[in-house]
Amino acid sequence: MRGEDATTEAIWPRLRRNAGVILGGRALAGPLHLAATVLAVRAVGIEGFGVVVLLQAYVRVVAGLLRFESWAAVTRYGAGLMARRDHEGLRRLMGFTLRLDAIAFAASVALAALAAPTLAGWFGWPAAFATIAPSYAVAIVFITGATPTGFLRLMDRFGTLAAQNLLNALIRLAGAGSVLALGLGVPALAAVWAAAGILSGLYMMSVAWSEARARGLTPRLRGRWSELAAGLPKLGRFVALTNATAVVETVTSHAAVLIAGAILGPAGASLYGLARQISEALGKLSPILGQVILPELAGLEARGDRRTLRRVVRRTLQLSAIGLGAVMAGLWFGGEALLTLLFGPEAAPAAPLLLGAGAAASLAACGFALGPALLSVGRETAVFATASAATAVFVPLLVTLLHVFGLAGAGIALAVWQGAIFVSRLAILRAELRRAP
Repeated sequence: MRGEDATTEAIWPRLRRNAGVILGGRALAGPLHLAATVLAVRAVGIEGFGVVVLLQAYVRVVAGLLRFESWAAVTRYGAGLMARRDHEGLRRLMGFTLRLDAIAFAASVALAALAAPTLAGWFGWPAAFATIAPSYAVAIVFITGATPTGFLRLMDRFGTLAAQNLLNALIRLAGAGSVLALGLGVPALAAVWAAAGILSGLYMMSVAWSEARARGLTPRLRGRWSELAAGLPKLGRFVALTNATAVVETVTSHAAVLIAGAILGPAGASLYGLARQISEALGKLSPILGQVILPELAGLEARGDRRTLRRVVRRTLQLSAIGLGAVMAGLWFGGEALLTLLFGPEAAPAAPLLLGAGAAASLAACGFALGPALLSVGRETAVFATASAATAVFVPLLVTLLHVFGLAGAGIALAVWQGAIFVSRLAILRAELRRAP
């Protein structure tokens, strides 16, 4: 067997194992989260639980807008440092990203706490939201993927990340049961949700710290920024662009719901939300699998093995296309029946939207390796540019097609959006991988 073939075959067992661990953990945690939600609704009612959902969404949006994608920097640059056995360089890298995390956390917590009363007044949110939000904002520090998660991925500790999600679900389930049994109210349930995020986050952080100490890789925090970033070319630009990309994709996703509601009214927005709820289960595969494959691709680039990197990306496209083709066939023939079964006959008109949203999510999942591959080869600018350009096309296209075709137009716009990202990233990556590293 040639060297490239041997390297490729050595990578696939790790990818299958790590993907299986992460997806298996989510498969276990999913029913527990659902059971916790059922108990929570019974404990405080739909409106009361809505306050907790609003709190959770609020802190995640604020954290998403201000956080740096430090985990990606640790994985991308850390792979090269580990390949060179440059432990001091990895310590400096994590010191740099931990400083960024501290700045982002402080800004996010302060903004979430201070802005909550004002936003509650503007949007007519319940009074309980404004009362609880300032304290709930502390959870941002523990629910945001940052330096520790990047380090654990780099060390092949995906089991810890799966256990973190499972622990979160167990705490929510036990806490919601206690709130129901004791007749407690919304503040108690909010405390349970915050505690689940904080305790599971502390578990992940403690494992990362123990792993770093055992390997002699505790972060170096002293020194100037330039000293910590020495030997790490374009590190500042990398974290800035990966963060900007995450913000663009997050804002686009939420803006689509607001635009649909503005044009089609509350009923249209509701149907849009139902279709997206189904398609997002598929769409979430992309970031999950992307986080699994990034360490492998970054390691190949660090060794200058672009031929194997190209073979790995090609195989991910081939394998995912087969499975996702079957999913699309199912949505084509059974989408309307699925919506009717889950949400009743009034949801049936969302079938064309579900097909388009499913196609968009399938394209995102099929191309899960494209973004990480571009990050690995130093083309983070292309990742941001493709997301921004696709969004610039998506927003006016969505408005136009919603007026012309209604919900079906939203499905077309979503498919075009993800198709533009997929095709442009594939073209850029193919051109880049033809060059020497």
